[in-house]
Amino acid sequence: MPFKNFVREKVREAKRGNREARELRKKTLEEMSEETKASFQNIKFYKFYPVPTQHTPDESNVKGSARRGGIFLGS
Repeated sequence: MPFKNFVREKVREAKRGNREARELRKKTLEEMSEETKASFQNIKFYKFYPVPTQHTPDESNVKGSARRGGIFLGS
């Protein structure tokens, strides 16, 4: 029984923490100005794809193949 009680207490603590975090997020959202809310709703994220330069190592001989299911060396 001590282990069962220990697990129950840990679950209660986790649920309490999640509930407090949810309430804090809700409160923060309510206090946020309309301009800030609109900014967050219209936010855009961009992916960055590095361009190979003369200083980057040559990785043309190491490629992943979807047909073979993994990484292989050579051509």
